[in-house]
Amino acid sequence: MVLRIIYIFFVIVFILALAGAVVPVIPDQINKLLPYDIRSEKGQKLLVAITLVLVISLWLFVIIYYISMGASPSELSPARFGGG
Repeated sequence: MVLRIIYIFFVIVFILALAGAVVPVIPDQINKLLPYDIRSEKGQKLLVAITLVLVISLWLFVIIYYISMGASPSELSPARFGGG
């Protein structure tokens, strides 16, 4: 059961990371999904917003997952910041 949850976690993280990395690279395909041109100033702002939402949701998902697994916040921070 726990192993299945871990696999689901890694699949979700992979999908979020892939989407966050690919979305800025393929603006022409995203342009087909939007009602206006992505090369405009409004379209660029939307592309940046989509990318930020994907990256922030990835990090929130990872942090919430590790905290739910019992990790303390000090374990999540790098060692140079006092984490372990």
